[in-house]
Amino acid sequence: MAKRIPSYRLHKASGQAVVVIRGESHYLGQFDTPESRERYERLICEYKAKLHQESFAGRYPWTCDQLIVAYLEHAERYYRKNGKPTGEVHCLKIALRYVTRIYGSSLACEFGPRKLIVCREAMVEGRYSRKPLSRKFINKSCNRIRQAFKWAVENEQVPAAVLHELQPIAPLQAGRSDAVEREPVKPVDPNILEATLVHLRPVIADMAEIQRLTGMRPGELCSLTPDEISRTDEIWLYEPGDHKMQHKEQERLIAIGPKAQKILQKYLFGSFCFSGLCGNQITVAAYRDSIHRGCKKAGVDNWNPNQLRHNAASEIRRQFSLEAARAVLSHSDATTTMIYAERDFGIAREVAKKIG
Repeated sequence: MAKRIPSYRLHKASGQAVVVIRGESHYLGQFDTPESRERYERLICEYKAKLHQESFAGRYPWTCDQLIVAYLEHAERYYRKNGKPTGEVHCLKIALRYVTRIYGSSLACEFGPRKLIVCREAMVEGRYSRKPLSRKFINKSCNRIRQAFKWAVENEQVPAAVLHELQPIAPLQAGRSDAVEREPVKPVDPNILEATLVHLRPVIADMAEIQRLTGMRPGELCSLTPDEISRTDEIWLYEPGDHKMQHKEQERLIAIGPKAQKILQKYLFGSFCFSGLCGNQITVAAYRDSIHRGCKKAGVDNWNPNQLRHNAASEIRRQFSLEAARAVLSHSDATTTMIYAERDFGIAREVAKKIG
């Protein structure tokens, strides 16, 4: 049964307008004036909004903490590759930490735009982290918070209106906030690259050179096995069994040209092409750490393996075109891939034949 809306009445003793809400009298000023009518309407609207919230609280009792615990359990199962959680789970924990620290005991159904903005400001200030988060990471973190509430809506634990109200919040724009701007990832300076290579173990130096020639991702390079390489043609083909866009069912083919083939020849044995001193696969972390040790010995600034993809892209764009670089590095969404896949691989073969 709908609650009766408190009426606008005259308080005879004082001549004022009055409304009684939940047993409390609110005096509104002189009776039957525009000002008292306005105050009455404001109080009634606030009263109705409170009733609406209370009805939500009865139907949706989860707190933000409860929502986050349940969502992270889902994320641990959903964001997996080769039986292990991906890096997305770690990023989700960083983003949702702000919600649980600030609004953990609050009802999830009451989480609105202002609360998301408060969480975002805490990210900008660098609270709950060793250093301030970058603007781009903050924008991604806000999207991850929205994603958690979207999951809760799908599971009928939060009203759809909550997610709808979170959507209009615009991302932080470059130069228009106090958020930290990180330097974009750039190619490794050729002089720094050469200075580093001479201080690396031969296998790590060869890995870096193959990555520079082919534009492989570090994970694709480290997981490379002899069985995944087709060597029946002038240009070898590598189809990674595990790659970044695998969950979107996108095909990933890597063309390996003569220069990279010459280096790779001596590693075509064992379970993995690149193994450490104990015979174990060289992981991305071990590959990166070896490069950093080489940088230290060379007395140059640290650089990371993924920067070599930028070296490859820059060289391909210089010699061929931006489209050729996009083809070799597989930078496209699913729709673009379907449209350009055949032509792209033709370009990739020509690039590999000439420079790889």
